[in-house]
Amino acid sequence: SLPRSKQYWTLCATHVDEQNRLLKGSELQQLLEVRLITAGQFHGVDRDREIIKDNALHLPKSHWHCGDLYAVLSKFSPLNIGIVNCDFLEGPKTGAFFLGRVLHLITKRDLRKVMVVANFILKSRFNPDVGVDAIIEQLNKTTNFKHALSEGDWKVYKANKVYCYEGTGTKSKTKMGTIVFFRD
Repeated sequence: SLPRSKQYWTLCATHVDEQNRLLKGSELQQLLEVRLITAGQFHGVDRDREIIKDNALHLPKSHWHCGDLYAVLSKFSPLNIGIVNCDFLEGPKTGAFFLGRVLHLITKRDLRKVMVVANFILKSRFNPDVGVDAIIEQLNKTTNFKHALSEGDWKVYKANKVYCYEGTGTKSKTKMGTIVFFRD
């Protein structure tokens, strides 16, 4: 499990069902079920104010933030990240830009013992398959990512290994790619 002093940050969406209970299958529910974190370690970020308001009302033990992940992280104090789940609804080009900003912020704040999980859309109904190499290519073009790597001693789990998988749902036409960074 994540040490109690560490925070878990994620892009969150709704976590409340129709009965105003913790949504089964939601990220928070899964993390609590496997005892990776406590409810108080969870920090969910979404741009939709109503989602954040509803989550906060019905799940008050967790922390809910409205805004852009980078903007919220950059203003939050005390920031003691253990894990950031960047579950982007973006392809490699846009996702690489956002990921670079998050890694650079963590590097500038000199946060240690951090894992950053980044999920990218590689193929969807509206976008052709760009392949896993596109993630690494786009990251290497991103200034903040290059700074974070050169200054921050980041490591990539399994040496630039991108894990590919099909999207969720029985009729999904989405292909995803995940890459995991960590800093001791």
